[in-house]
Amino acid sequence: MNQSTYRSFKTMFLEQCPNFTGFGEKGGEKIEEERKLKSNVIVKTKELFQQNLSDESLGKEFFEVLRDGRSTIVGWRDVEVMKKKNNGKDREFFKIIGKLLSKPDRESVYEDADTAIRQIRDLQDNSTWLRDSLLVPVLTMALSVTAPDKQIPGKITFLRKVLKHFRGSRNFQKDLSKFAQDLITLNDVVDDLLNIMKNDWKWNPRDKIDVQSALWIVFMNKTKTTSSEIKLQNQTKNIILHGPPGTGKTYTTARLAVQICDRLEDSDDSRSFVPRYRELCTNKQIEFVTFHQSMTYEDFVEGRQP
Repeated sequence: MNQSTYRSFKTMFLEQCPNFTGFGEKGGEKIEEERKLKSNVIVKTKELFQQNLSDESLGKEFFEVLRDGRSTIVGWRDVEVMKKKNNGKDREFFKIIGKLLSKPDRESVYEDADTAIRQIRDLQDNSTWLRDSLLVPVLTMALSVTAPDKQIPGKITFLRKVLKHFRGSRNFQKDLSKFAQDLITLNDVVDDLLNIMKNDWKWNPRDKIDVQSALWIVFMNKTKTTSSEIKLQNQTKNIILHGPPGTGKTYTTARLAVQICDRLEDSDDSRSFVPRYRELCTNKQIEFVTFHQSMTYEDFVEGRQP
């Protein structure tokens, strides 16, 4: 264990959550918001277990839970690609996911993950209808529901960043040929961090969802407003954010929208903006519009059709 990587993580986390003293009621809105997103998925999935669904139906219903816009787990672009290019193979995909979910509290979590990956790769047959950016969060979320002591959920970009920081290694590569081993390495990191949080930092994490939420805030949620962003807000409201999938563009857009509406010009983001964002959306002061690839430029700009 490289202690310096854990110390640097602690520093980065406290920069994002300067008033944090421990998990639970004192953890603050940011950490609780992240925890709530994952906990809701787990609760809804366990409700599905009570319905005696077939593997295919269970997998499909679970996928719909992940597609909920509030979960931020599955990206709409990946879903669109899957819908358009799957050639009827999505049913087999749902069966594989359903089978993975059908054994709660399993012991063979990594063997099951390896089997699922091989089956899905055979199903893909070298096509691109199922992207790794969709596959990895779906699989890791399924595993975290049935084996919460052995797996945390996450997008592939997030998992790569975590292991790059703590292990200095390149994991979850394109072919996912070492998927099970990568999951084991990830779990080792999370176990170490959980113990350090409990015994050294006295943060009292309740479980690995707390650890995952803290990791997500550091590596995926850019919540500090920089001086350049403040200057940009004062100069123009036509702001373009760019970057690869999973780097926080949607999250940052929502935060900037709140700051513009409330005319906030400081960088104090110690409180969560999410409740205020939802309030402004309800009051019709913020509207989130997607420029879908099937729309023409004129439809989007002149008609503002969501």
